[in-house]
Amino acid sequence: MVGFSHTLKTLAITPRMRLDDVANYMRRVPMGGTDDSLPIRVALEKKVRCECFLTITDNETWAGPVQVPQALREYRNKLNVPARLVTAGVTSTGFTIADPTDAGMLDVVGCSTDMPGVISSFFRD
Repeated sequence: MVGFSHTLKTLAITPRMRLDDVANYMRRVPMGGTDDSLPIRVALEKKVRCECFLTITDNETWAGPVQVPQALREYRNKLNVPARLVTAGVTSTGFTIADPTDAGMLDVVGCSTDMPGVISSFFRD
């Protein structure tokens, strides 16, 4: 699991941590402009084979040098992995990150008890 803004950082979050511990930890992570393509580009650079990318964002996005759909297409082509991507926005600011013509990309907005199931179903196809 990684966190990112304009840089990528491995997060020291474990399954044994309580939600309040995770929230306190995340408050201490330095933030900056959000480059949503960064995790995909780093995975490509390091040749990390991922089937799924999940981004959870507050919707304060900043495009960076490459748009997400372009980064995902390049990742899929160069590593020959049919990777899927979900961008989950915890607040709605009228964003769209996924390419609506790409069946392997999905935007979801808000938090509800069924959101994890929707994301899991999408990743499983």
